[in-house]
Amino acid sequence: MRRTRPLFAVVYLFLSVALAWAQLKVVAPPPAPPAAGAPAAGGATPAALDQDDETLLKAGKVGVDGPGLLDYFRQRTTTSAERDRIAGLIRQLGDDSYAVRQKASEGLAGMGRGAEPYLQRALSDPDEEVKQRAGLLLKDAGNADAYAAQGAAAARLLRLRAPADAAGVLLAYMPDAFGGAAEEEVLASLAVLGVHDGKVDAPLLAAIKDKEPSVRAAAAVVIGRSGTPEQRADVQALLNDPDPRVRYRAAQGLLAGRDPAGVAALVALVKDGPTDVASRSADLLGCAADVHAPRVAYADDPVERQNCAKAWAAWAQFCRSTGASAQATRGA
Repeated sequence: MRRTRPLFAVVYLFLSVALAWAQLKVVAPPPAPPAAGAPAAGGATPAALDQDDETLLKAGKVGVDGPGLLDYFRQRTTTSAERDRIAGLIRQLGDDSYAVRQKASEGLAGMGRGAEPYLQRALSDPDEEVKQRAGLLLKDAGNADAYAAQGAAAARLLRLRAPADAAGVLLAYMPDAFGGAAEEEVLASLAVLGVHDGKVDAPLLAAIKDKEPSVRAAAAVVIGRSGTPEQRADVQALLNDPDPRVRYRAAQGLLAGRDPAGVAALVALVKDGPTDVASRSADLLGCAADVHAPRVAYADDPVERQNCAKAWAAWAQFCRSTGASAQATRGA
């Protein structure tokens, strides 16, 4: 069975651009995917890989046609009221009262899979008690990897089937995307299914101002990648969003749309963002810089992390200054 793709594979799906050393010039996009029936990496054909996804989903009694896949995501989409309740219980995991913390843990455990995406995000909470309890709840929940693999497979097949209303269904589901490969595949499908005739669909344009951070983040990826210059201005505004994951996705979308405006935000996230976001920001900068990336690896150790952030800040400053010098020379 095909393993879900790591972050790098999905980053390259979005990134149709790399940033050249010194002037942040756009270079050629990566090669197009293989034609139907052509061997994929490792010798498997796309049809064989799609069959793997179908087999996985059928084993879980999930329909693999368009309506069945839409039902899969609709059934796993929480309401706004449910999300508010989950958020409140997660806050209570760090309450001063032991009784309140215990009751909150029990309440979240009783929600089953529905609470898991939110518990995953709570692993980055600044409150150590919240992180510890969220980790214990996830550990008790069972095989999270299998659940995430199922979601990733469903998103890939939905991208292939492309039924009507797919983008709207996926956008509503974004708060419930179970992190990792599943979240990346949902975003990849939105980037394809949310654009028609070269234009971003209206619901995604409106979602850029949604109160739910994961929805804003998804819209930022799609609009940054495929929107007009005027629409990308709204994505650039999200580089200052209070949620670090929104800032990361805004920068990712802009880079995919050949706009380096998000580089500074990524450097700041490497320095001060939550650990998982900081690591992904360093990875994304590495994709952008390619062979010109600083030879300083990201690490969770505070000293090594700050050294990595300083190296990327110096790289970005050198790019800006050299680009400015080149423009001045051309204008002379």
